[in-house]
Amino acid sequence: DVLKAISRCSRKGAYFNIATRPDNLGVHIGRKLHMTVMEAPSWHTFLSKYFAHVEMTVREGEATFICKR
Repeated sequence: DVLKAISRCSRKGAYFNIATRPDNLGVHIGRKLHMTVMEAPSWHTFLSKYFAHVEMTVREGEATFICKR
């Protein structure tokens, strides 16, 4: 629902920097910080449902997506 709303509300698109590994600091505050952990290609497929063009840059433990409408 969140990605659908972001796509609908954005005029040009959106930028996402997404962690692709479980967090290791949330334990210090008693919280899980990375709620959905998936590999970068899975995120690309997921974001492509809401944006016409998705560029992906992958680094160790994270991925950056430039999504255009």
